[in-house]
Amino acid sequence: MVFLNIWFLASFLLSCFPIGFGRLFLNGLLFPLVLINLLSYKDVALKFQTSSWLIILILAIASPLSSIHIFTARINETKKQNPWYYLPLEIKAGFEFLEKEKNSNGVLALPLLSSYIPAWTGKNVYCGHKDQTPNFEEKLAKIINFYSGKFSLKEGERFLKDNKIDFVAYSQEEKQLGVLNYPFLKSSYKNEKIEILKKRS
Repeated sequence: MVFLNIWFLASFLLSCFPIGFGRLFLNGLLFPLVLINLLSYKDVALKFQTSSWLIILILAIASPLSSIHIFTARINETKKQNPWYYLPLEIKAGFEFLEKEKNSNGVLALPLLSSYIPAWTGKNVYCGHKDQTPNFEEKLAKIINFYSGKFSLKEGERFLKDNKIDFVAYSQEEKQLGVLNYPFLKSSYKNEKIEILKKRS
């Protein structure tokens, strides 16, 4: 039990460190917490003067309720078209286009798309998941400036070149920031939900 408590405290303290992936240490809390709970059943049963098997039976009945709730929530989200749960088929088609582009570097997109792009296309992104991207806030600010048109033509082209970005994703989320009007970009793929622009050589 001492070892499990140390494991729990160490993982919790590491998750508090001011580093991008610090919160990933929270995943390490699940296993020791389950073991601590299992080992505590006997103490709880003695305290309430009941059988430990009765507590286990109650938990066995109650536990599936959380799974049912999560499953129901996922089904309900299909009606809301929440892209954090389910991507539109048009976005998937854009990803398939990117995946076929073999001789290319990174892709620029806002956090929603950039969280999916590496897994779906095998391409790098300038700014991905918040917990796994160093200097996330600084990079996000530059992305917003790019899509908002706040970069001059020279600054925008230099930004893509310095960060080895060949493609720029332009979905509904990015369109909310402004209209892309950089002559060094050309449209390579487009459908109703997403446009993929390529940096001119």
